[in-house]
Amino acid sequence: MSIGLTFTKSELDQKIGHVSLVFKHGFEDAVTLKAYFDSTTDQILIDMGYTAGEVATIKTAFTDLNQLSGIWLGNANLAAAKNFTQFVSRLWGTGL
Repeated sequence: MSIGLTFTKSELDQKIGHVSLVFKHGFEDAVTLKAYFDSTTDQILIDMGYTAGEVATIKTAFTDLNQLSGIWLGNANLAAAKNFTQFVSRLWGTGL
């Protein structure tokens, strides 16, 4: 008797592919947004409706995600353990 969800090979293949692509696309999007934030002044974002604190959190979160992307691609090393969720978790919203 099996307890919980079971997967066929096809279903598992789909899930494996999906999760892998989510990571790939997420890192690509993080790099793109980091470039945008690097070229955008804080004041522009404040004029869009963000507070100065929110801008700082967003920019720090995407600096972290960009660093993680570099590690993911093998372009950077991590010298010491780091919690990459410290700032980005503030962007997840409530209930997550």
